[in-house]
Amino acid sequence: MKKRPLFPSSQCHVDVINRQREVSFNAPAECIQKIVLTVLENESEHASTVSIHFLGDRAMRLYHKKFFHDASSTDCMSFPLDEQAKEGETRHLGDIFVCPLTALRYALAAVAKEDMKATLSTKAAIEALFWSEVTLYIVHGMLHLLGYDDIDPASRSLMRRRERSAMARLQKRGISLSGAIHRKLLSQETAKRAILQ
Repeated sequence: MKKRPLFPSSQCHVDVINRQREVSFNAPAECIQKIVLTVLENESEHASTVSIHFLGDRAMRLYHKKFFHDASSTDCMSFPLDEQAKEGETRHLGDIFVCPLTALRYALAAVAKEDMKATLSTKAAIEALFWSEVTLYIVHGMLHLLGYDDIDPASRSLMRRRERSAMARLQKRGISLSGAIHRKLLSQETAKRAILQ
């Protein structure tokens, strides 16, 4: 039986900080908050605050090296703060760092497998895949903040199931990030170069 959250999840404040310039986009904070709230509800958890930081590839590499001793690029990192809070206490769940450029590279590579023509439908497919990846990174980061891990096969399998559950709930509720993204990478030649990086 799932435990009941101590506080209504709708009381959670989500800070959204965009500290990168590699991919220009407008991710509505209220939609990101709905994603966070849905994960909290899906896990029967609560939080007072969560911070989502969008960082560039270079910053992600630096933080990845500093905190995880790995200088490679990564899609998201999570830094939990308050594991639990007593009733009436503030619970800052932690910080999630997301790399939009990694999501864009994934979207470009996925579309490149199908068609490298710079058509409107290709651009729309890239944008849809980009936003789906960003959403998945936020969900993944939230699960890490809530104590899930993906180090060994069993914990990785559990985390993937929880990701699918949260993504399905988001889809059922019609909660999705969307909108235009802007970067020179959307042209055919630079897309090819980005995929090869």
